[in-house]
Amino acid sequence: MNSLIDSFLPSWRHARSLTLDFVRAVPNDRWDWSPHDRYAPLNKQFRHMICVQGVYIGGLINRTTDFGEKHSHYLGNLDRDSILDGLISMHENLESALDQLRGIQDEVTIEFYGRHNLGT
Repeated sequence: MNSLIDSFLPSWRHARSLTLDFVRAVPNDRWDWSPHDRYAPLNKQFRHMICVQGVYIGGLINRTTDFGEKHSHYLGNLDRDSILDGLISMHENLESALDQLRGIQDEVTIEFYGRHNLGT
């Protein structure tokens, strides 16, 4: 491993596999369940994860984050298979975006809430 990206990816892949395992394991009767009226149900929480990851991937590619575009990153249904497809697709998009940054990650800054942050 010779870069920040290479150091990050094994941990990310492990965390993503745990997330996918959890999504697959949620019982059907809990798929659209919420622990409280103030919280979105699990399936909408998973959709939120996909949408926010899309914003972060956009930040890597475009060097700025745009949370106003959050909902454009996932237009699929809330059923388990669609959510799994969305999570897997975002994972592939992240890997692709990181591949584009290899060798230049030390030069990259990303605007996040109007502030520029160093990539490393």
